[in-house]
Amino acid sequence: IFSLVFPLFFSFLNLTLGRRANCSTDMADSDDERPPLVDPESIRPEEFMDDDEPGHSEPAQGDNVGKPLVISTDGNLVKTISVAGADPAPPSSDADVVVHCTVSLEDGTKVSCTRDRDAPLSFCLGSELPKSVPRGLVEAVRTMASGERAIVKCGSGHGYVDEEKPEEVSADSVLMLDVELVSWTRWEPVPGKPAETFMKKTLKKGSGWERPDFNTACTATWKLTTASGEVLDSREEAQFTLGLDEVPGLVEDLLPTMIKGEHALGRFTASSSSGSSSGSQGEVTVDLTLSDFTRAPKPWNLKPLENLAQGQKLKEEAGVLFKSGRVALAAKMYSAALDHCSQLGSGSPSKEWTEEHRQQARALELTLHLNLAACEIKNRRWGAAEEHATKALEVQPGHPKALLRRGKALAEQD
Repeated sequence: IFSLVFPLFFSFLNLTLGRRANCSTDMADSDDERPPLVDPESIRPEEFMDDDEPGHSEPAQGDNVGKPLVISTDGNLVKTISVAGADPAPPSSDADVVVHCTVSLEDGTKVSCTRDRDAPLSFCLGSELPKSVPRGLVEAVRTMASGERAIVKCGSGHGYVDEEKPEEVSADSVLMLDVELVSWTRWEPVPGKPAETFMKKTLKKGSGWERPDFNTACTATWKLTTASGEVLDSREEAQFTLGLDEVPGLVEDLLPTMIKGEHALGRFTASSSSGSSSGSQGEVTVDLTLSDFTRAPKPWNLKPLENLAQGQKLKEEAGVLFKSGRVALAAKMYSAALDHCSQLGSGSPSKEWTEEHRQQARALELTLHLNLAACEIKNRRWGAAEEHATKALEVQPGHPKALLRRGKALAEQD
């Protein structure tokens, strides 16, 4: 058996090795004849980029400076950018725009110039457009960036409306417009407010990123007017504490959306301005400039002893508010004081944070929860009152006032 199987095994092995060798030789011989599946030189990196990856973008506006661009479907409106805009975004369809424009005939004869009068044009793209300006001006502005300046050639169909054209302009005149989009703004909803009733327009951007909040010392200038032009309230560089001092409700609503140095308009309807101290009716506009502000110290930026002192200070101020009947503001102040207590913890005594300080912090926390429970009972917010009374009992079990206020809250909820 061995003498028969052994020769057959070696014959099979030689046959297999021979086929592999031939196959390798055939592949080597055909490498020069077979083209590569992908030509490396033909690969462009941008073909493999998603739209949101760095490097994949439309040509910068600066790349189009000096190049004639057809911006109408009929080909009779051609724009040549002379100065690129700072912000590449064109105005929205409902934007209010401010534009300088010099209108000339093709031979250089000047027809009109806002720069000579130092009086730029202002109009809304979403409203009925002014007939006293060439139609090509409005069409060009829709394609421009803020700060952009361009020469626009207006052919047939893009000039003045017949009854509004100046005497020196004929029906077939080609107009040359030197257009500058000075700025554009739009009305936007005020965050956290109904879009139908609260709207804001930023006229001048401020600096920084912080915004005023409750208990922030502010310096601001405002003017409140009705749709008929009646002035309801006006102040210059008023200094006040947001949320504590008496200011018009419209100002108080808009300030938390602004940054330092910002100038904005707020537009409110009667339903949204019901909380305003101005007592206004109908549509009201507030012209507001936030000159400066200083936010109250934040708990996470203070040391334990500083948080303890700040919490006690806020508690005293809240007590004054509560006694004067300003319960809602008192609750905000007590809550702010509680934020400072939350940073104290219950750590072990140390050289700077003694056992006496720890006891003072717990006593302050107890008082704040008790007083907040009292505020919420006054406001008939029974669930919140129960919550604060329960937390007071966690600090000191069996405290009589905490039991009484928790019982009152539970009874009212039943």
